[in-house]
Amino acid sequence: MTGSVRFRQQTSRLSQLIDTPGGLTVAVALRRAEANLEPFREPALGLVDQHIAALEALDRTGAHASPEALEEVHGLATAIIDCASPFGLDDLCAIASGLCDLARDVSPDRPFDWRIPSVYARAMVLVLSLPVEAHDQRRQVLDGTAAILARKRSTRD
Repeated sequence: MTGSVRFRQQTSRLSQLIDTPGGLTVAVALRRAEANLEPFREPALGLVDQHIAALEALDRTGAHASPEALEEVHGLATAIIDCASPFGLDDLCAIASGLCDLARDVSPDRPFDWRIPSVYARAMVLVLSLPVEAHDQRRQVLDGTAAILARKRSTRD
């Protein structure tokens, strides 16, 4: 045994749990988690609707273009993500995330376009109204909001 070191093999707690009979499969655990979330879907979507309505109601003239107003835009978009993400509403979250990005990108030499919250809110309403299987239409809405983000970022550079 010259030059070699022997280590005692240890069994981790995780490997013991995996080897224990009667555990759950990941698929079963996910199904149970989804079932536990289901009672919260309707209230969460109600909150999403309220946040979207608040975005649409923002002053579009920019007269209230204060840091607090930008924080409100960012806060509403973040709240939409928080309410929608547990229910797999990825398209809605992507649109809200783009709005967060636009609100965060503001600086003194890069003013915020106050028409954008309303446009993004309408895009969110449209995505929510589309059937799940309307993949092409969803992609068009997402592409449109992504194009707004790209255009606003390119004009700021």
